[in-house]
Amino acid sequence: GTRLGRAVNPDSSGISSIVQLVQRLESLITHGQPPGSPPSVLVSYRGGWALKAEAARWARSVVWSRAFTVPHIQGCPPNTVALVPVLDMIDHDPHVEAMWHTGVDGCSDFQFVCLTPFAKGSLLANNYGTKPSEELLLGYGFLLPDNEADYFHCSIAHSGTTKPTQQQQQQQGQSKGQADHTAMLQASMAQAGLPVVALDADDDPDSDAAEHQAEAEGVQRELLLGELRVDLEHHLKPRQPLPVGLVEAARLCLEGPPQLYGRVARVLR
Repeated sequence: GTRLGRAVNPDSSGISSIVQLVQRLESLITHGQPPGSPPSVLVSYRGGWALKAEAARWARSVVWSRAFTVPHIQGCPPNTVALVPVLDMIDHDPHVEAMWHTGVDGCSDFQFVCLTPFAKGSLLANNYGTKPSEELLLGYGFLLPDNEADYFHCSIAHSGTTKPTQQQQQQQGQSKGQADHTAMLQASMAQAGLPVVALDADDDPDSDAAEHQAEAEGVQRELLLGELRVDLEHHLKPRQPLPVGLVEAARLCLEGPPQLYGRVARVLR
């Protein structure tokens, strides 16, 4: 029910790269040493734990769960990731407004500024950003109760290339009404400056014609979505479980040909 699995998968390659680098470091340390030399700390510590993926995973989590992204540090690339002793232990509070900097030219000492007033003796907090529970758990190892940033990602899709089944084709037939709809569709597309989907007389009416019409209807839906600025990607939140845009997108993707052509004609006027 979550996207954590997909989020963790890209990290696996990064962990493997860290393990390979540490193993390469071990080979460089021991290269050229005479026989009988004591093992390096990478090998001797906890039975070679530092050379394993578990150690790489731990090290990566330690850094990324505490690090600051610093916009300017002299001699470093923009947005350098850095550990800041003591300050990197400050907990997260989504209601706190804070900032940090190293001066305009990146030469000053690191300064952490809490813009939200707090009383003397109270706990100083940072704001890790507006993050849903999945991101907090993956990046920092904790969750917030009633997290206002939680959402469910919903994608609305329509198919403009799906071939009707043979039964649907037999039921629909090639009636005059369908021919009229196709003519309306082609006229609307021409008016919008879109390429007209022409139906070859030699095409199989039970397959190619239906496929062309489905493709053309898909173009019409894309035209409407663009002209009406309707988004197909939506975040469903506890306080807004059914966004207006989601309802409009679903309606556009589900409308039948007559309603679809009518809306296109009104938009293009």
